[in-house]
Amino acid sequence: MLLGFDFYDCSGGEVTLERILNLKEDPDFAIMMKLANRAIEEYNEKQDNVFMYKVLKIEKANFMISGYEQYFMTVKVLNLTLVTPIETFYIHVDRRIPDRFEEILSCNPKGVKPDVSVFGKKKCWRVVR
Repeated sequence: MLLGFDFYDCSGGEVTLERILNLKEDPDFAIMMKLANRAIEEYNEKQDNVFMYKVLKIEKANFMISGYEQYFMTVKVLNLTLVTPIETFYIHVDRRIPDRFEEILSCNPKGVKPDVSVFGKKKCWRVVR
């Protein structure tokens, strides 16, 4: 059974994440949906393939607060090109607490583990089972 993500930076320090249990009741749910939609829109624009995607729902999410609010989301998307297939994406976003600056750090289909995300950020990650 898949429990969630355990992301860590490439320098070796592990990040402690907390799971968001009731997504739709979370005060930041609208922010998470906005960032998930933005990540998929940017993925559609930057990818060199024929497939286009649309966010259906956030299946689960973890968060960490430091100088940033960071969200690690498993998102279900609709493949608009093929119409029916639903696929899974892993999305990592952050939002700076003082000024609410938002950034998409990675957005990749399940099973893709690039050293550099489609947004050019160096990222290492693993999925905890």
